[in-house]
Amino acid sequence: MELAGLVPAIGKALEVARAIRSTGDALFLRKVARFLREFSNLSVDERASFTQAFVSEDELERFGESLLLLLEHSDEVEKPSVIGRLFRAAAQDKITFENAARLSAIVNRGYLSDLRNLGDFRHETPGRDSDISISLRSLGLLNVTSEDVFDVENSKYRLSKYGMLLLELGFES
Repeated sequence: MELAGLVPAIGKALEVARAIRSTGDALFLRKVARFLREFSNLSVDERASFTQAFVSEDELERFGESLLLLLEHSDEVEKPSVIGRLFRAAAQDKITFENAARLSAIVNRGYLSDLRNLGDFRHETPGRDSDISISLRSLGLLNVTSEDVFDVENSKYRLSKYGMLLLELGFES
């Protein structure tokens, strides 16, 4: 750093980079904390079964690394909480780990405001906002029950299996 100070532009760039990195680190830690908060009410047995679900220490380590990458790529502050609820449900045997991972990836790819509209599709429903309906459908969360290719606004949608799981387990109140 002392040598970087000899070239003012490099010194300033390094200071900015350090500030950005420390901000990024702080945000990442907040994401991890939001995820972990969802596990705070698990019993000791549920926590033990969570780690025993993995065949080997290597598999558990790979899961941890994948989870950290998933959390790191969460682009909205509430997504780690939703992901935490999904994996808590897996620890409680309400969902498989594979489905928890699949839904977590879907949550990361989706726009949280759109995902919050899942409840509108419990029953066959015309898509009030075709952009939201199309977004949720492209994520695999909605099925089309009747489609009018000439009038997308009148197409009807219903939650898919994954949409129901996400609504029930990821957005519980």
